Amino acid sequence: MESIPVFAKAGAIVPLDARKNTNSIAEPDKLKVMVFNGNGAYTLREDGGETRFASKAEEGKQTLSFVADEGTVGRRVTLEFRNVQDGEVTVLAGGTPICVDVRADDFVSVSFDAVPGTEYTAE
Repeated sequence: MESIPVFAKAGAIVPLDARKNTNSIAEPDKLKVMVFNGNGAYTLREDGGETRFASKAEEGKQTLSFVADEGTVGRRVTLEFRNVQDGEVTVLAGGTPICVDVRADDFVSVSFDAVPGTEYTAE
């Protein structure tokens, strides 16, 4: 993904296993989610349940919400807003702001530990 040009339609949500150097088929404890500006939805189906993602574009603002079923694993989640080069990011867990790691290089990314059954919103 870092060296091959890839086209994504507006609102695309692309979840990837973020573990390094593994061929494991177990549910990943690290997840990278690439989010492209626009409205979209994606359901990640795993053995332990589902994670439902929804992306919404508004004037000057991109929002991503997701919730994982109780049976899925807790994991480190990195959200990459691929078409956003800078800006502020707020992440809510069940409506309460949480502390996150934010990085802005070629795009804005935010990382945090997600707990199954909790609804998260990044805006």
